[in-house]
Amino acid sequence: MQSQIIKINSMSNYRLLKKKKAEKILDKIKNNAPIIIFRTKTMTVTLKTKEQLKKWLDMYPTGEYTFAADI
Repeated sequence: MQSQIIKINSMSNYRLLKKKKAEKILDKIKNNAPIIIFRTKTMTVTLKTKEQLKKWLDMYPTGEYTFAADI
């Protein structure tokens, strides 16, 4: 009986730690402002680097982009 209680408790702690870590990562993503906003007719993509922008422009040459300082 004692070993079952310890296993249940350790699993709960593990799940709690995973949940806290996931929430921390999501908060970091939500609070991070995008540097570049790339738009096409059907979608909007937020980008961090100019290399990412180059790849998106290669795929969608008619897309438009703005830098965060312009917003």
